[in-house]
Amino acid sequence: YLDTVPLPPSAGVDGLLAALRAAGPGPVAERIVRDRLPVAVAGYLRARTWQPWAGPDDPDPAVQLGREVDRLAGELA
Repeated sequence: YLDTVPLPPSAGVDGLLAALRAAGPGPVAERIVRDRLPVAVAGYLRARTWQPWAGPDDPDPAVQLGREVDRLAGELA
């Protein structure tokens, strides 16, 4: 699924996926793969949809996704 979604390289999703592969199965990895990462990507896509109507002070969706990916990677460590 993630191969078909236009995700910004700066968000680090590829690095998180590599870390998940290296970590192997386990409760933390499963929670990230099944719940947390899909929710983060869905939030990014929704924010991108509404971005044309966002105000100048609204956060950049790519930056927000990158922060969430960093949090998820930290959970694996």
